Amino acid sequence: MLTELAPRLVNSGYDVTVYVRNPYTGGKKGQWEYNGVKLISLPCIRNKYLETPIFTFVALFHSLKYNFDVYYFHAVVTGMFIPFARLFGKRVLLQTHGLDWKREKWGIISKAIIKLSTFLGIKFANIVTSVSLEEVNYFSERYRKLIYHTPNGISMPETVTMTDEIKKFNIEADRYILFLSRLVPEKGCHFLIEAYNKLENNLKKKYKLVIAGDTQYKDKYYYSLKSNESENIIFTGFAVGELKRQLLSHAAVFVQPSTMEGMPLAVLEAMAYGLPVIGSDIQEISDIIVDKSLLFKSGNTADLTEKLNLVLTNQSFYKSLAELKKSEVINKYDWNSITKIISNLIEKL
Repeated sequence: MLTELAPRLVNSGYDVTVYVRNPYTGGKKGQWEYNGVKLISLPCIRNKYLETPIFTFVALFHSLKYNFDVYYFHAVVTGMFIPFARLFGKRVLLQTHGLDWKREKWGIISKAIIKLSTFLGIKFANIVTSVSLEEVNYFSERYRKLIYHTPNGISMPETVTMTDEIKKFNIEADRYILFLSRLVPEKGCHFLIEAYNKLENNLKKKYKLVIAGDTQYKDKYYYSLKSNESENIIFTGFAVGELKRQLLSHAAVFVQPSTMEGMPLAVLEAMAYGLPVIGSDIQEISDIIVDKSLLFKSGNTADLTEKLNLVLTNQSFYKSLAELKKSEVINKYDWNSITKIISNLIEKL
């Protein structure tokens, strides 16, 4: 949102300010500009449960001195503060990114708080938009309120021929399966590892499994995944910049085995790079994946192994098919089109 949507809103004539958290700014503090977007950095508590709510609270009350016209909240967990914004006469646009209480990392109390926050956010926001059709349908039916659909956008892929970054991990072009996501339970990386281990030895010898991701808070789940690290199962950590471009440019197949999502940007990016994409059959993925034949039953590792075997033994066919479809994905999820949708919603406020 910061690197793609916000600058485009500036180019559309809006004065945009974004609040960012100190630990994620590369050491920058205070205020500065990025592509015309004003950034305000504030400290935050590094805590799995409290970081987002407390930061949102601090940012909201810090912002009151600037007399902003519109507040653009992201994620239902921030919704608990929308009534305060409305109390001060602010117009609010809320964008949801998934049914967050379903995430496996939350306990009973956290789930209850997120559900309450969801209710408050949708009830008091002037306009609500969601990234997936599942959310649109769910919130529309539950809250009897008009919910707009605003999908994630993608930029033009930067396909590269260089392989120097992936070679640092002993990875060869077209000889690996790619997972690119956070290492949290709902992303389903454990299903992929299990399915990969069920492949025939000749395929495992030819294709490695590359897990490009990490997690902010190291927990038992993270260490259970890392215990599988080997010569054939490679963990790169978070992939950004040139490493990410090379991974997406040279993978044999991309896999998204999530059990719940908002709208997986990684799937859109992989399809834009012309990669065959195997995904779980949850609605958030099935709504966007181009080749429906590569959907597998969520959580079913035998089915996932079968799909991996199908693509890896017919790689040229599935690569060619994905290449033919990538322009369709790029055009459908173009950031300029998404920006127009958001701009129209802002004007409704």
